[in-house]
Amino acid sequence: MAPRLNWPLAAPHPRRGNSQRSACSIKSDTPTSNTKSTTGAGAIPQPCVEMVQRNRRHRITYFVDSQQSQHGHRLGLNSLALDTKDRGNGSVLFSAGRDGVISAWDQNVALANKQSQPMDDVQNPSNRTTFRKEIQAHTHWVNAILMANFNEALVSCSSDTTVKMWRPYSDSPVESIGDHTDYVKCLAIPHQSSTWVASGGLDRKIKLWDLSGKGEQMAIDVSRGTADPKGSVYALACGSNIVASGGPESVVRLWDSRTGKGITKFIGHTDNVRAILINESGDTLLTASSDTTIKLWSVRDGRCHQTYNMHSHSVWSLYSDSDNFSTFYAGDRGGLVTKTDLRGARVGQSGICAAVCRENGLINDIVVAPDQYLWTATARSHINKWVCLFSL
Repeated sequence: MAPRLNWPLAAPHPRRGNSQRSACSIKSDTPTSNTKSTTGAGAIPQPCVEMVQRNRRHRITYFVDSQQSQHGHRLGLNSLALDTKDRGNGSVLFSAGRDGVISAWDQNVALANKQSQPMDDVQNPSNRTTFRKEIQAHTHWVNAILMANFNEALVSCSSDTTVKMWRPYSDSPVESIGDHTDYVKCLAIPHQSSTWVASGGLDRKIKLWDLSGKGEQMAIDVSRGTADPKGSVYALACGSNIVASGGPESVVRLWDSRTGKGITKFIGHTDNVRAILINESGDTLLTASSDTTIKLWSVRDGRCHQTYNMHSHSVWSLYSDSDNFSTFYAGDRGGLVTKTDLRGARVGQSGICAAVCRENGLINDIVVAPDQYLWTATARSHINKWVCLFSL
């Protein structure tokens, strides 16, 4: 297991924080007058009537004073993005979550420098993570973020149904790229020089957006006109002229990003497809599912080459920086993060897998600086930074 550096990257949870900063209260619209009793055959007992009325009318209201608050997130995290370039104070980590805020954190070390020694950085106080800036980008949960335009821009999607772009190294305001008709759950981009980004949501649509401000380029109807809720898009990946999507129907579908037409589909998972990776050439897929498995697919052969069963909980996140997925990381609902090394393994062999770290709950996202650090996004409001002390 890798040691954890649990630095205070975020403000305390509202229920544990300073009462001047935030508060949570429960309000009720339930009338104080007694409800008339009902009698006779089939009548609902009075206590049941009152309980239903109370539950129906209760609502939770959060009060947050932004002027009093510290920097950082107040609610759980959903997504991370890493810019390894040196931005003056080293590389920059971006985080986003349920409070609608996107935060930037200076790492105070250039992660692109492969000569950097993690333990040396940890023991040097000047290299500790520090707050850089933040922005209230959305009015609802931010479900995914990614870097675009050679890491000069950050794209985000939210349950407020919008897709937006922020240029964190300038004073430009957040730009609206477009929107869906329901929660937007995921984003994907084929490469950093791409002029478009894809988004998918619960409206059963995949939309391609122009990053220069020209709006929607294409809309793909995953459900093909039906109202089947299993057509919702929970996972996306983009390769060369290919968009891969997955969701509750347990099927991985491939689409032509030039025409929007379906190419093929892969059947094998038995539950919601939560994460997809595709290599740049578009001939290999890696998928993770709530059925606890990870699958490696060959687009050329049209079949699954390998199924990995190292997790005992739903697998929600994947990360790899190798084009052929020779090494990859996976995080599950139970908090376990694993690393799998396929180098030297033949087709059909599972390679070497090791547990890297364990969080206290669901792993929503993972980003890695190879052989240096690993960051996890969980339902908590803080970020854990793990030191990589070994390689497989």
